[in-house]
Amino acid sequence: MIILFVVLLILSGATAFANYTELKWMVSTQLFADDSLIGSWLTKVWLAIKDTNDNHQLLFYGYDWLAFAHIVIGLAFIGPYRDPVRNK
Repeated sequence: MIILFVVLLILSGATAFANYTELKWMVSTQLFADDSLIGSWLTKVWLAIKDTNDNHQLLFYGYDWLAFAHIVIGLAFIGPYRDPVRNK
């Protein structure tokens, strides 16, 4: 369970770094049809991210720190995995 928790925390943090680029790619390639539920939702999220990037770029600074924190917290659980008695 600890390994799964660490892997998911690290993946969660790693995917948060490139959300602008990932969403731009998903919307521009029309990976999902615009009239589908997922396609319309992704377009709405992309427009919000684009507006935030255009008008309030400093908000992404905190977003990067949140992603970094996920990775650091995930790495903190390696000690309890390696030696659970000493790291309780």
